[in-house]
Amino acid sequence: MDIEHAAAGQSTQGALDRTGARQPGPGTRVPGDLPVPVGGREWVLHHGDQEIVVVEVGGGLRRYTAGGVDVLDGYERGELPPGCRGQVLAPWCNRIRDGRYSFGGHDHQLDISEPATGCALHGLVRWLPVVAEDVRADHLVVVATVHARAGYPFTVVLRTTYDLTGDGLRVTHEALNVGDAPAPFSLATHCYLHAGTGVDEQVLQVPAETWVPTDDRLLPLATRPVSGTDRDFRDGRRFGSTVLDTAYTDLARDPDGLVRASVTGADGRGVRVWADAAFDWLQVYSSDTQHAERFRRSFAIEPMTAPADAFNSGTSLVVLAPGDRWSGTWGVQPFTVAPPAAAEAVDHPARTAFPETPLVPRDDADDTSDPAEAGADRGDDRLLRDVPPHHGA
Repeated sequence: MDIEHAAAGQSTQGALDRTGARQPGPGTRVPGDLPVPVGGREWVLHHGDQEIVVVEVGGGLRRYTAGGVDVLDGYERGELPPGCRGQVLAPWCNRIRDGRYSFGGHDHQLDISEPATGCALHGLVRWLPVVAEDVRADHLVVVATVHARAGYPFTVVLRTTYDLTGDGLRVTHEALNVGDAPAPFSLATHCYLHAGTGVDEQVLQVPAETWVPTDDRLLPLATRPVSGTDRDFRDGRRFGSTVLDTAYTDLARDPDGLVRASVTGADGRGVRVWADAAFDWLQVYSSDTQHAERFRRSFAIEPMTAPADAFNSGTSLVVLAPGDRWSGTWGVQPFTVAPPAAAEAVDHPARTAFPETPLVPRDDADDTSDPAEAGADRGDDRLLRDVPPHHGA
């Protein structure tokens, strides 16, 4: 099925439930199908000893395991995704200052979905129901349609393909402007990596030359080189008490054109995130504003097409003309190294010695807030719950 037909909700295949039985597709609720669980239906994919769980609301990743061990630090069924766990962030990622921007000669005002910073946060897709276009044992295609609305008067279809392979998880996003006017667009993903220990003991490696300081609203200031700062993780080093909620760019890519960042636990268990050339930015968040047991438990490493407030700055902004398509691919790969090698990596010195950043948790905790609660898309209230404000990544 092509993406245009998917936009019209014409799905020929239903979901596989957790038992593998064919179920009616999303949008074809049947008697006895209530109450609707938080997150909607789920699709469970397998490849060898790997398993992922994708949710109907937003088409995000709830869980990824290999050999029964968590690869991603996900969340439980029936729980709203804490700290935006596993969500797809589009048609904008991160923050838009005051929810305002100008585009195509017109001023636009979005709902303020993060009151603590007065910003519109992380787009619209993460709270939209998706339609399953293709379901197989290790392959899933889901489609979300962003219809024109106040603040974003553009119509964009987002098609997300999940593939479990022998090399881990591969995810491809394809955006299509099905409207009659150019549309601004950016996208990011928000997975947390599970390396078995808290972030203090993990080795973080981020191959980036430049980082972006932020103001007290977590909006970007002028970029700076990482060299000589506590934001330098090019060589990989033990994280310690450093605090990150930081965007990186000028990414070093491998010969295959991919950028790869990773975390490694003291026991040698690690997780790698990779992304293709569509993603010029990585956001790294050390979970300092997560609550209780999730506090500094795992890193979010988020491939992004653009930094915060790109709708105003224009930095790395994608503009989709009518009929234009954009696509980008990223993935997650678990790995292990021998514990002695892991220990050696923990002791590896940074390029330049510097004091570690003191740990000062912010007050703006993880966000599962829905723009609908600010006045849009109130029609599916059964998927909404009382929620705390967002962490900042």
